[in-house]
Amino acid sequence: QKSACTFVKVTHGGMEYDSKMIYDYPGWDSLNPIYDTGITIPITTKMPRDDKATVQLDLINMEDEKSAIVGSFTIPFSSLKDIPDHTLTERRSIGHKGASLEYRVSLSGVSQPATN
Repeated sequence: QKSACTFVKVTHGGMEYDSKMIYDYPGWDSLNPIYDTGITIPITTKMPRDDKATVQLDLINMEDEKSAIVGSFTIPFSSLKDIPDHTLTERRSIGHKGASLEYRVSLSGVSQPATN
């Protein structure tokens, strides 16, 4: 538990965003962290047409001022366009040490094409 000092890095379009870091501290559970961080990624005019775009989430552990990626996964932008309300809420295993990450990614400002 003392070596658990983690944060989540979100990468999209060459931009990186970090959650707050969770570490061993009285009253905090560093082995079952709650990051509870909202990150806003601006949507560009190219995004709705670029099905190759992804959002990557990395779980990173800091130990002795060195970072190590515990695990990572990507979410294709195309999958966000195809689901109702453009919102994906999931819990996924990440890495090989039993960690999991519960997250929500949503697109806002996206209108559905009218169907006839």
